[in-house]
Parts: sequence; structure tokens; C-alpha cells
Amino acid sequence: MSDALGGIMSLLKPGPYGVSDDDPKAVLIRDLGDVLSPLKVKPVIIGGIAVIVHGRRRQTADVDLLVARDDALTLIRALEASTAFSKIRLDRFRHLGTGTGVDLCVEGELTSPPHQDRFPSPGSVEQISRDPIAVVGLIDLLALKAKSGRTRDAADFVDLFRERGLTSADVDRVKAKIQDPVLRTLVDQWHARALEEIERDRLRKPPRLE
Repeated sequence: MSDALGGIMSLLKPGPYGVSDDDPKAVLIRDLGDVLSPLKVKPVIIGGIAVIVHGRRRQTADVDLLVARDDALTLIRALEASTAFSKIRLDRFRHLGTGTGVDLCVEGELTSPPHQDRFPSPGSVEQISRDPIAVVGLIDLLALKAKSGRTRDAADFVDLFRERGLTSADVDRVKAKIQDPVLRTLVDQWHARALEEIERDRLRKPPRLE
């Protein structure tokens, strides 16, 4: 099935993570749940899957997990022992059933060198309850997007700002979670871009007939 057709099917039959139950990412998450069930480790889903959960429909190639530093080695060893995953490098695995990747984002590691910001603890971020793995809350997701600062992250920020009806106060909450002044300036730029697109959308709408 092509990525485009797979995305359409996910829209028609969304599961708890906004993707269809037979989507590779949904299958991967179920197998991750099996790995996590005997452990006390409580990672949080961030990245593209979190963007989908918060309302932006887009393709994503893998599943990103935010994990506490004290739990990282336990999770790595459990994934190494699992027959459902193969290790690519210390912080990246491949789901054998679907070929989909899973990346571990460990508390305290730099999010985007050379910037100063680091991944937070899963316990310090707002979470949306999902079975088997919770999803990061919207404000913390946007802060993580800014800390990565990629082109796709900018598009996610702008689209989520528009679709979720966010405000300047929400942007201030995002910036409060970021240390690097360069990245806070980046948030201001993304905010301005979102406002420009909202205004363009308004101007494109046909006038209402009285």
C-alpha cells in the first residue's frame, strides 16, 4: 500500500493514536506495549504520532519515545531481548513486523546540537492518556518541535497553531519551556508565520451574502 493510500485509510479508520489499527505505527505501538507491560518504565510518545493525535493529519516514518534517563537502559535491554525489534544503534530500533523505526529520546540529551536545550523528563511534561503508551501534551509537543527546529517541525507548529485555535498566551507557554534564546526567537517567527497564514485564509474566504 502506498504512503498516500495508507494515509487515506488511516483517516477513514482512526484508532487511539489517530491512525488505523492496521497502520504500521499502530502495530508497532501494540508490540511496544507488550515490551513495556512487565516493566515500570513509562515513556511518552512524541514526534509525528503526537502531531497526529493533536489533530494534524500527516505521514510519519517512525515512532519517537521520550524516556527517563534512569529508565533508558532498562528499555533498551527489553527491546534487545524482544523478538519484535532489532537494534540499529543504541537509541534506535526497527520493528521487524513492519520495518518501522522507533527512536528513543532520552531525558537530558541535547535535542538539537549546538543549541542548549535538552529533552525533559517524561514525568515533567503534560500527557494525554492512551493505552498502552501516553502521548505528550500540546504545549510540550510544540516546545519539543522548536527545540528540534527542522523544516517539518515548523510546518507542524504552524498547522497545529491554526487548527487548534491557539493564542499568543499559548505561544508564551511554549517559550517558557525553552532555554536557548535563538530557539525562542524561532518560536516567534513560527508564530508570525501562523498569523500570516490565518490572515490569508480569512481573505480567501468569499464574502457572506446578507
